[in-house]
Amino acid sequence: MIAYINYIYIALFAIASSLIYIRIARWLNITDQPIGRSSHTASTITGLGIIFPLCVLFASLIVKTTPPIGPFFLIGLFALGIISFIDDVLFVKHSVRFVFQIFALILMIIELPMGDNLVSLIPIYAATIVFGIGVINAYNFMDGINGMLGLNLLATLICLFIINDVLPANGEDGLHFIDSRILFSVIAADVVFLFYNFRKKAKSFAGDVGAICIGFIVLSLVYQLIVTTQNYSYLLLFIVFGIDAGVTVFYKIILRENIFVPHRDFLFKKLVHIAKMKHLHVSSLYALVQLLIGLTTVLFFRNIPKTSQIAVLFTAIIGLIAVYIFYRNKLTKKRHEKPINRNGTLKTTYKKIS
Repeated sequence: MIAYINYIYIALFAIASSLIYIRIARWLNITDQPIGRSSHTASTITGLGIIFPLCVLFASLIVKTTPPIGPFFLIGLFALGIISFIDDVLFVKHSVRFVFQIFALILMIIELPMGDNLVSLIPIYAATIVFGIGVINAYNFMDGINGMLGLNLLATLICLFIINDVLPANGEDGLHFIDSRILFSVIAADVVFLFYNFRKKAKSFAGDVGAICIGFIVLSLVYQLIVTTQNYSYLLLFIVFGIDAGVTVFYKIILRENIFVPHRDFLFKKLVHIAKMKHLHVSSLYALVQLLIGLTTVLFFRNIPKTSQIAVLFTAIIGLIAVYIFYRNKLTKKRHEKPINRNGTLKTTYKKIS
């Protein structure tokens, strides 16, 4: 019982911090107002994602973690959290946010055991930072409909939990690349967040503070896992978000469009606004695909050589890009099809829209 008391404390803290924040947000009117390209239609409390860095901090303070959570990671996490929360309440220029993201990623990399030869590692550090910026902003871009962010995070966390605490490694039950209580703090925060967000009409959104901090936390966990195992196939643990966000941004850049202006070009938004799928169904579909890919990775690709890792990554990326392009083109054609049947009557789909 004593061994599990910390888990109870963390869960209670996640619940209490959410209740306190909701009350403060109502008092200060910290809300997200719908605009032309929004997927919601009513004013909704935002910024609840602040409970993620708070829960990680709380867990790191009440327990002596093994391996320890370093101060640089926490400083980077809270730097991102603070600037992102300010952006939720007021507005922060994209350039300023990028500076904070680079700063936080540098602090994260400092604590990764990547070797002592700093000069030879500079290209790796640079690539790690660039890739990290992409992942963090992908999580921010994909936070567009109810349940999407929380459910996909849960799918990734389930896979990380299985690797960390369930599957045998080094003669023990679990790899333990991260302290189980730190991982549980993120899971607890996510479950509490989903209670408010996984609804037809969400009670609260994560906000930039939630999406950015979640992206940073997941990135840190996956980086630690890859450094520990030297297995790059674990990048598949967030590939669903990566493909939708990455390929959509690539399309926008090719068309010379501003990627920071709100739009509905992501595949998940096309499924909602053109295919007329419900928010929660789309979020569940994305999470299920991510969970299946993640479970396949942790169960079958744990102990494969480097060449096989690259082959698995390449195959998965090409396959998902093909699926993305197929459905994107299909939904784009549907959006531009004529609304009138041959007999002159309005098509059923357009009757529902009107």
